[in-house]
Amino acid sequence: QGSAESLMKVIENATVLSKLSIGENITKDKMDLVPMLMDMESEFSSPLATASMSLKLQLPKSLIVNANPIISEIPKNYLSNAIKYSGAGGSIDLILRKEDGKATLRVEDEGPPIPVEMRETIFKRNVQLEEENKRGRGLGLAIVKRIATEHDAVVGIEDSPKGGNSFYLKF
Repeated sequence: QGSAESLMKVIENATVLSKLSIGENITKDKMDLVPMLMDMESEFSSPLATASMSLKLQLPKSLIVNANPIISEIPKNYLSNAIKYSGAGGSIDLILRKEDGKATLRVEDEGPPIPVEMRETIFKRNVQLEEENKRGRGLGLAIVKRIATEHDAVVGIEDSPKGGNSFYLKF
């Protein structure tokens, strides 16, 4: 049952992504981000364990935004990248809170900080920072930006208090 539901989510997300790629509007409804983010803990338990990393959730009881379920691809991408590029050990913080009146999601890691001059560039298609450190196709963050744009949201990177990167999504 769980596998079937997971497969259906993949198919739904693929449909939404195809709509985004051809410029169609996607449907958005009131959505509580907290249950979606709580699911990330179990969804990423295996890669986190493999990397000897921990995930710390800092979530309110509820935070409602107007969104499509495809929005879950943003924290998934951020977490996946944090695991890939932070190296073994350490922790990742997944934070959701109101900042300056905006619903803000942050994924903070302890990895090498991304140079300020590259922070906008990596949200473009087929851009990767280091030739010898490639671990993907350079599409993930471009998709993240497209999903955020469709939600009138902003994505970006700031310095993390942990010494690494703080990838954010602001509604």
